[in-house]
Amino acid sequence: MLSSNRSGRTTARRAGVVGVLLGALAALAAPVAAQTQPGGIEPTLGGVETRLGGVEPQPSAVEPPSRVTFTLGAGVRLTPAYFGASSGFAGPTGNFQLHHIRIGNLEFGDPQAVPLERGFRVAGAARYIQGRRAADHPELAGLDRVDLSVELGVRVRYVADTWRVFADVRHGVVGHGGWAGELGGDALWRVGPNLMLTAGPRAAFGDARFVRTYFGVTEAEAARSDFVAFRPSSGLVSVGAELGLLLRLDENWGLTASIEYDRLRRDAERSPITAQGSRHQLGARMVLARRFDWRF
Repeated sequence: MLSSNRSGRTTARRAGVVGVLLGALAALAAPVAAQTQPGGIEPTLGGVETRLGGVEPQPSAVEPPSRVTFTLGAGVRLTPAYFGASSGFAGPTGNFQLHHIRIGNLEFGDPQAVPLERGFRVAGAARYIQGRRAADHPELAGLDRVDLSVELGVRVRYVADTWRVFADVRHGVVGHGGWAGELGGDALWRVGPNLMLTAGPRAAFGDARFVRTYFGVTEAEAARSDFVAFRPSSGLVSVGAELGLLLRLDENWGLTASIEYDRLRRDAERSPITAQGSRHQLGARMVLARRFDWRF
């Protein structure tokens, strides 16, 4: 009987030690699981207690002071070979939207923002414009080369249940060095929880530097080409419409596709570059995008 009692006490002590170790491991594992959840959503214990060996899990570690949430996509686009061209060009494209950034006590945006979420949002915007060379387009013989451009800026938009409006302002940080913008609106058809169809008008604008880069002809260019000199001014560049599709694949991945039509207007339409090409501009694109949530 004594041996049996000693054996029982030994077993109980071992069970208690094992319980303590398991409880400690559970407490350490809790913050790791919170950091690896998709979509940037951090689960919490929500008041549920887990007791193993008498040890309760501790709250997760303090969130890092800096955080950046953004969407980055890549895909293929069919677009006019250059502004005012009558021929098309197929090449790579992409998109970028900055949803939220926090560095120390400075914070901008919403880390939980999702595409076309209802309400008012301010986000980053970007556009890539391919270069133009007369060597690739004989009809432009005598015109100077135009290098590729990268525009960065901001998008302000409001989304309701069945419609949205937005405005973009972007600066050519690489390339043309001017300012460009776009106004647009769409009717929205939500086809189930993961699919949305959009359709609406568009209007594009540019300052004098932007418009002269893509539609202007200098005196020197006119002297060595068949084009007449043309010095356009800032203002409306085009009006058009876009049909789009947004498909949510999971919490982080999404697919967008669109068909676009733009008609060049004002000085962009009157440009001799457009006169030898077309004022009607057609395009299409498909982009696969992923949401990133970086903490550091």
